[in-house]
Amino acid sequence: MNSKLGLLALSSVLFLASCGGNTPVQPGPGTGTGTGNTPAPKPGTVTKTPGAVQPLAAPTSAYYVRADGTQVALTQADIDNAGNRFVFYAWLENEANTAIPAERIAAGQNFAFTDLTPAQTVDERTEVAPIASQNVMAGYVGYRASDGNVYPVVGAQVRWDIYRPEETDVRFATADDGGAPTGAAKPLDVNDNATSAFTYTNDADMRNAAFPNSRNFPQYNVTGVNSPNVDGFTWAAVWLPSQQPGDRASTQITAVAMIGETEIDKTTLAKFFAPTANLEIEKTVIDADGANNDGSLGLNEDATIRVTVRNTGSGPATGVRLEDRLTGAGAAAYSIGLPTGGTAAQANDGFDATFDLAAGESRVFEFPARASATGVYCDMATIRQFTNGQFGLVTPNGLMDDACITVTAPQLNIVKSLVDAQGNPISGNRQVGPNQEVFARITVSNSGTATATNVVVTDQLTQGSAAAYRITQPATGTTAQGDDGFTTAPFTLAPGQERFFQFAASANADGTYCDQGLISGTYNNGGTFQGGSGEVCFTVTSPRLAITKQNYNAAGTVEDPQNLFPGSNYLSVIRVSNTGSGVASNVNIQDILGRLGTTNNYAQFQSGTYTITGTTQPGSVAATGNTVNVLPANLTLAAGQTLELRITSTIPAGAPAGQYCNVASFTSTNGGNGQATDCVGVENFVSEQIQLVDSFDPLQAGGNGTVYTGSFHVEQGSNEGATNNSITFYIGTGEATQETAGNFNFNNVTVRYDPTPARDASGAVIFNPANSTAIDPGRYTTVLTGRGLLNVDFDDDVVFVPGSVLYVQFQAGADATTAAGTYYTNVRWANQGANSGRTLRPFSSEPTTVIGR
Repeated sequence: MNSKLGLLALSSVLFLASCGGNTPVQPGPGTGTGTGNTPAPKPGTVTKTPGAVQPLAAPTSAYYVRADGTQVALTQADIDNAGNRFVFYAWLENEANTAIPAERIAAGQNFAFTDLTPAQTVDERTEVAPIASQNVMAGYVGYRASDGNVYPVVGAQVRWDIYRPEETDVRFATADDGGAPTGAAKPLDVNDNATSAFTYTNDADMRNAAFPNSRNFPQYNVTGVNSPNVDGFTWAAVWLPSQQPGDRASTQITAVAMIGETEIDKTTLAKFFAPTANLEIEKTVIDADGANNDGSLGLNEDATIRVTVRNTGSGPATGVRLEDRLTGAGAAAYSIGLPTGGTAAQANDGFDATFDLAAGESRVFEFPARASATGVYCDMATIRQFTNGQFGLVTPNGLMDDACITVTAPQLNIVKSLVDAQGNPISGNRQVGPNQEVFARITVSNSGTATATNVVVTDQLTQGSAAAYRITQPATGTTAQGDDGFTTAPFTLAPGQERFFQFAASANADGTYCDQGLISGTYNNGGTFQGGSGEVCFTVTSPRLAITKQNYNAAGTVEDPQNLFPGSNYLSVIRVSNTGSGVASNVNIQDILGRLGTTNNYAQFQSGTYTITGTTQPGSVAATGNTVNVLPANLTLAAGQTLELRITSTIPAGAPAGQYCNVASFTSTNGGNGQATDCVGVENFVSEQIQLVDSFDPLQAGGNGTVYTGSFHVEQGSNEGATNNSITFYIGTGEATQETAGNFNFNNVTVRYDPTPARDASGAVIFNPANSTAIDPGRYTTVLTGRGLLNVDFDDDVVFVPGSVLYVQFQAGADATTAAGTYYTNVRWANQGANSGRTLRPFSSEPTTVIGR
């Protein structure tokens, strides 16, 4: 079993292949001195120390390693009962869901007896490899301990042989360390013209020979154990020396495990070498001439994307399934044109293609791609699967490449807002008066990723009367478009830049005026765009004040009364209404009291209040001279409000008859001014009073008489005098109403006229015919009968003025024949109103008692 035919012929070549050049592997630290295929002695039961082995006589140098690292030497009994005490596994390809996966062996895990199977599965013992590769075969020896677990054995021998080497070109390429468990490097034990190999199971802590690491013939290892430094593990590798395209080979390899000179188990491995496809994929963005470019585009601008799939292997790839998909977000904006041989997938943002590639063949797919929004759009071309000849269906992991297009475009934003004259923002819409300026600012910014060119900003009225609206201060750098808009010259706006245009506008008529900023420009791919800001509005409101005035009688039931007399009251109702849309400010209202023509005859203020719509507290008024003003001054009237002023006036005593007209007016800083007039009629009016008294009563018949004094008053309240005055006394009549001559005789008649008699505090005349202002009126005649009848008749044009008094005195008495009793002296005053011609006939009577002698 240990013959080494052909060792000298192949050992140096295989040594170089394993050790990577002419530098031999140096022994690691330790005290062992084993040489050749005879291991150094092993201890019995010791604590495992990496790199250090204590000598101990035993049937074999192999030992097993417990989970705690303890090394346990094998006994003769173990050797004698090898078939039950040891297990051996050899395999080529790791398969999932087996009883003892290679991953557990690589991790140094122990196994329970119940995990064991009689042998590796057929799939694990069968493998197809590419022809230009070295292919590792794996072996593992374990010890069945009495605790029910299997522990790895270090130093067990494994013999690998190619079955019927004359029928195959497959040969061993390299193998494990030739049986030097102490870590001493030895010539690789590959012999028999490279058809046989001899290895020992490894100690994980020793310096074990590395797996093949050749640039030209890479390791093809799918055993599931990626490092030789695993307790109980050993390996050998085969290859196919002939490397002609299309070469194929197969062989059967036997693996025999031994402890010392005793075989513990064997298994058979089936190895196949076949041509293999090797796919590469490349994805680029190209120019029209086929050269690569940076993938920078404008919106909706096409880029050409090229996907190249190459088969650089030695075998064909059939059923190659290529999938191209956009990665990340942006599918709604991204789209491609379908390449020849592709079928559309998803939302037009990718394609699928299935095709075959012979060895050395390439397949190219070109298609246009574009995006309608800015951003970076990367789509990934992926080989999902293909059939690789004898290797079967392959599902590659990571066989993909992507290419990206970067879509840049200007992103113009236009914002319009109201500002003050200094450019500070103002929230909300403005409410102003006619012709009052409002300032607005249009701000244009480029928040995109490319420069915008031929940018033009315009402003135009969108609501309101163009005839009333005008831009009063156009923005700098603009050209007026009539009175209601402007436009700019084209300009360029780089990413991150902004420009603003500030202007003033006004309107001379009420209404809401809205204007909008518009923008247009050119994209970096030549396309055009346009947009607009939100509307910005201001409202012109102006008050519209109107005044009305209506006079009523005192009760407020008769309009424009015409039958007023001195002393009469009348009511003036003045209304100032704001029928406009704005607030009237600094409103002042006054009323000039009723005036007779251009004379200085005015009505007199008595009282007044006012109210404003929507308020309950009445306002006060005050009269200054003949003018009534509201208090406080400078009122405010909102749109729709009405101020109602109610003034009670009095026709003063003696006021002449005629039309007395009140003139009401208002002024306002923004509501203009106005006035309204209304009149009342004052009639001619004379009021008269007669007082007749006797100085002594009773009279004695035939005795001394009495003095009668008659005072004839034209009352101060009269506004016209009395003319055609005729006064008749009926002296000593038997009845108080008798207007015929009486029984008394009289003499000494005196007539005095006082135009301004003295008056007491109440205004009553102080009876005094001797007052200094009393005069003889003249121009009258006295008809004296001497008994019972006295007539004083004035010329027709003699006027007793209002407030005047006429005194008539005479002496009267009863003669001896007069019977005792009550007698009356009566007087009738006949006259006419000096202006109206109205006839007045006041009458009075004074009783006098006569007693006998």
